Amino acid sequence: MKIWKPSIFTSGRISLGCNFVLLVVIILSVTMSLSAWLTYHTDRSALIKQLENKGNTLGHFVADVSMGAILSNDFVLMDRYMEDITNEPEIIYSVIIAPDNSTMTSYIPNLEKYKHGLKFDSISALIKHVDTHPDIISQRYPIYFNNNLIGTLAVGLDKANINHYSWIALRNQLFHYALIIFILSIAISIVFRKKAVLPIHELIQSADNLASGKLDNKVKISHTDELAKLAESFNSMTQAIHESNHEKDQALFALQDVNDKLEAATKAKSDFLANMSHEIRTPLTAILGYSKTLRFSDITPDQYNEAIDSVIKNGQHLQDLISGILDLTKIEANKLEIENLIVSPVNILHEVEAQVVLHAKNNHLDCKLEFSPRFPETITTDPIRLKQILLNLCSNAIKFTQQGKIHILASYNQKDNLLVVSVSDTGIGLTVDQQNKIFQSFTQADASITRQYGGTGLGLALSKKLALLLGGDITVTSTIGIGSTFTLTISAGVTTDQALLPIVHPAMTSDSNLLQTEIFNTPTSDTSITGKVLLAEDTIDNQKLFSLYLKRMNLDIVIVNNGREAVDAVHEQPFDLILMDMQMPVMGGIDAVRIIRTHGYTGPIIALTANAIKEFKQSCLDAGCNDYITKPVDWDYFYKLLHQYLTDNVSPSLTPLHSSLIQEDPEFGSIVTNFLNKLPEKKSLIENCIHNHDWNACRKHLHELKGLGGAMGFPELSEAARLVENEVKADEILNIAEKINILYQIFDRMQAGHTHPKSKHA
Repeated sequence: MKIWKPSIFTSGRISLGCNFVLLVVIILSVTMSLSAWLTYHTDRSALIKQLENKGNTLGHFVADVSMGAILSNDFVLMDRYMEDITNEPEIIYSVIIAPDNSTMTSYIPNLEKYKHGLKFDSISALIKHVDTHPDIISQRYPIYFNNNLIGTLAVGLDKANINHYSWIALRNQLFHYALIIFILSIAISIVFRKKAVLPIHELIQSADNLASGKLDNKVKISHTDELAKLAESFNSMTQAIHESNHEKDQALFALQDVNDKLEAATKAKSDFLANMSHEIRTPLTAILGYSKTLRFSDITPDQYNEAIDSVIKNGQHLQDLISGILDLTKIEANKLEIENLIVSPVNILHEVEAQVVLHAKNNHLDCKLEFSPRFPETITTDPIRLKQILLNLCSNAIKFTQQGKIHILASYNQKDNLLVVSVSDTGIGLTVDQQNKIFQSFTQADASITRQYGGTGLGLALSKKLALLLGGDITVTSTIGIGSTFTLTISAGVTTDQALLPIVHPAMTSDSNLLQTEIFNTPTSDTSITGKVLLAEDTIDNQKLFSLYLKRMNLDIVIVNNGREAVDAVHEQPFDLILMDMQMPVMGGIDAVRIIRTHGYTGPIIALTANAIKEFKQSCLDAGCNDYITKPVDWDYFYKLLHQYLTDNVSPSLTPLHSSLIQEDPEFGSIVTNFLNKLPEKKSLIENCIHNHDWNACRKHLHELKGLGGAMGFPELSEAARLVENEVKADEILNIAEKINILYQIFDRMQAGHTHPKSKHA
């Protein structure tokens, strides 16, 4: 008997199995390709829309805040806005265009790949060329003041990444679908051949046998129903497709969850920006409004004082607001530095109490500070950040308490070495849901609270992050209508076992005005300091402002407009102190200080800078500045520096800080005298080391001189030695000449002062 073997071809035609498998492959390919293509376009459109919305949000916000910078021609601030907005990876340029189509300021660090080797005679031409690229979304935001167009913010969004990653996603999806189709095709072919084709051909063979008269051959088919088996095959295929779709659904659910979280975060930040806009505009309104009233000819003295007080109060509020935002940004970027100093927690708490009592009294609230019996005399922490946290917790307690009291309890957890401060109030209280939200960034307990009490939602989030950086935490317990207790814990670091028993509270007068005077007293014109001050500042308003404060100190003032004029002025006449702005036209402050130091000026130089970054401050000190003041200026600290460097018009001649101790202790005086007698030898040793390029020995002598100079009471010598030592440590040998000359000049002045103790430096 001839055994029939099925083939994909029967009588020159494609078999039923192949047709069926081919049909299934075509259907699956078309369906999945369409699905992938629709998914690609949907996801890409959504991402582009999201990019446009993000650009609109940032664009409107930056356009709003740039108005003040445009009106004041503050190009530095405008440049910073442009740089900040282009920190977003999707924003490739940001430009403020004047009404006459000229460029006021711009930040275009990412446009090289769009130039195509072309040269452009202006930024406007470059932007116009870039906007023609298909991957660029250009957005424009007009900036109005009093219904007048004062500028236009131009922003370019790059959707190249969206196109790239969307195409990669489409390609991956098509690959996955192709793999699924391949596997399914093999499975269906095997099953259909076994379950359908072979039984059919067995039936045909049986029919042929019957036609030939062979009746004894029976059909041997183990299946009960080929169609049922065929249906089972389709069910298998359906199950496979179902499993594939299930995996896709799971991925979509996960993507939807991520999208929901992203939308929630975007909404939270949008709410924060709206609230922040209100918080910034409110004090600005008061500052600008009251400033204009000062020009009124019929203003009364009381109205004048009220306007001044309002400008100062709102300016301070605006500064605190911006500082809080910057601090939170630094923390989230892991760039906030924490100092570890040995401080008295009792003194810090008393300082906080002094400020909080005044605030509470103005709100008709009682405020009480208590200590536990065992309390450390000193701890190691950052006193500024600790005070910042405590003031924020106390301010919140007062803000949300209409009547009753504020209670501050300070204790010490000796077992865990933690300082614990609890701030309790009898205020409005918090629900459990609100307690879970209040420490989140850009979030407040309730939008209605924002409208009723004000605030940005930054304080508690910032305080908690600071507490974590200080080795502790902040927790809250609260009951609606009864009050809240916020508990701060921080690491006490290195402490003593001595307990303060009893804790003595500073005497406090019942007259709040007198107490405020004691705390916030500012030196006036009756101070004893004298001298001639050089002020290098390019802004006219700042020149007038500093002149006003300096004249109250009875100081002679010479004002120059840039660093070059400052260098010329120092050549022409002597100065007891120089105030040097760091960012000026013609020549900046750092270059001017270096030149002035190189030419032999040894008096104090104080840097004036709006750049509060630690690295920039260190650059000022490395250039030769003795100190620095950040803008906006803390005038109390400004007066303190003037007293430090100009008290009794001390000449630049170097006298030991321990001069009174020298007079009282002959033994110490002989040690200082011996130190001064050995200065020529020390100078000669350093000169020989430099000449012979023996930098290890040179660094050893400088390090020794740095320590001895401070111990003997000559801080200027110690600082000069430190600066030279830093250059040697960093292998910056080529830059050593400037600082070593300053050190040699200090050597000579000290030796001259030692030989002629009664002479003064002109």
